[in-house]
Amino acid sequence: MKKNIFYLSVLCLAAMSLSGCKTDDEPVWETVVVPPTETPGESETGNGQQEETADFRTIRLNELDGNKPKYIELYNTSSQTVDISGMKLRKNGDEMVYEAPAGTSIAAGGFLALLSDQTDYSIGFSAGFSAKKSVQIELLGPDGTVVDIFKNPSKASGNVWDETDPKYNGDATGEAYGRQPDGTGEWYMLKSTMGTSNNDSPATDKISW
Repeated sequence: MKKNIFYLSVLCLAAMSLSGCKTDDEPVWETVVVPPTETPGESETGNGQQEETADFRTIRLNELDGNKPKYIELYNTSSQTVDISGMKLRKNGDEMVYEAPAGTSIAAGGFLALLSDQTDYSIGFSAGFSAKKSVQIELLGPDGTVVDIFKNPSKASGNVWDETDPKYNGDATGEAYGRQPDGTGEWYMLKSTMGTSNNDSPATDKISW
């Protein structure tokens, strides 16, 4: 009888990995499935795949125009979508005129044109903007750090803002202030290209400050 019990025990142990054979006093094991977590810096697309997103520091001021329609244009220099929620524009060193609403993003190599004199940040920024006045525009990250800057100083007074003698008078020439190439190049007086690339726009004076 003991011999039969021994053989039965051996057979049971050999089969446990295949059939889950167990005695009454063995614990019952359950399989727990842990769902995948989203990787920081990625978001899920409609087809369930993960879409990589880039840091807000890849966003740049790209074009400003104080002629109608008056606007400030942002450009995404990266090859990934960037969530710009909380990014800000500061005018003349002290006036916060824009904060990107939650969920605002710019596609890879994309543009976002913000119109002046708006009460709704989904459309534009809250201040006026003139092609015939000295101005400073700063682009800030959500944490308040300066990401990019544009200046059009006063001829007589230098970095004094809202003067009627700007070094570069877009009102007189009908031009905007823009970068060539987009986002990374030098600033020039050029023909407005609102919402599209500056790269092929006719340019005149190079802007420096």
